[in-house]
Amino acid sequence: MAREGQRALYSPLAMKRRGFLAAVGLGGATAVVGVAASRVEAVAKSDTVDNAGYARTQRGQTRVVWSVATDSSLAALTFDDGPNPRYTPRVLETLAAHGIHATFFLIGVNAQRHPDLAKATVAAGHEIGNHTLNHRTLMEHSSTVISDEVSGGSDAIHNITGVTPRWFRAPRGRLTGTALAEAAQLGQDVAMWSVMRGGPEIADDDDAGVARQLGSSLHPGAIIDLHDGLGATEDGRASLRTRREAEMRALDSFITEATSRGYRFVTLTELVNSASASPVDAERA
Repeated sequence: MAREGQRALYSPLAMKRRGFLAAVGLGGATAVVGVAASRVEAVAKSDTVDNAGYARTQRGQTRVVWSVATDSSLAALTFDDGPNPRYTPRVLETLAAHGIHATFFLIGVNAQRHPDLAKATVAAGHEIGNHTLNHRTLMEHSSTVISDEVSGGSDAIHNITGVTPRWFRAPRGRLTGTALAEAAQLGQDVAMWSVMRGGPEIADDDDAGVARQLGSSLHPGAIIDLHDGLGATEDGRASLRTRREAEMRALDSFITEATSRGYRFVTLTELVNSASASPVDAERA
């Protein structure tokens, strides 16, 4: 039994899991994000991954939200990577036609390129979130760069729109301990998602397939992740543009079908506030 326990402890899967936890700066078997967020210290001053760093003590807390527990037919539409002149106006037009407010996770450099679109999104009554400054894959960079990406995105958005983002979303959802810590320091909770357009089983240009996937995955309290941009680029690669076009075409039919089923779309903060709040939740709301 002892030898079996040792083999399990040092199995490749266990080693990979411990390595992952160390990489994101969480350490140990579980991470209680709501109790304390930790910042990974930079081992090197160069722009490298500092996986060997220890988590440092930090006060505060942040929440990571994939969906909300509710019996109501409520869901939050969220859009990443804007503002982009090719897609953001079309999303705003579709939402306005349905009388829906959504949450837009802006990339700082895109907001700087297109300040009028960022301001128009706010003026239309939509919620603004922080999607970093340059849309870098955070786990590939040092703690210093990660902190700058999170805080820099928030600062850029605030400087242009006057809005301090309530939420942070990491590019591709790839979180690190440093990103969690920086979000906590900024007072931003972390938004993930429970519904997406679908994987490789849905062709890039299959808007009907995207709409079906969204509709079949929809559930009370869902956070839906779509896009109104192409990362930190203006045009992106051809396949990515094709995927975005499919999302644009699917959006109207998905909303129409969902509302016919009794669903109502709200901002992310409204969705979270609709759930039964614990004392901590009520304090942060």
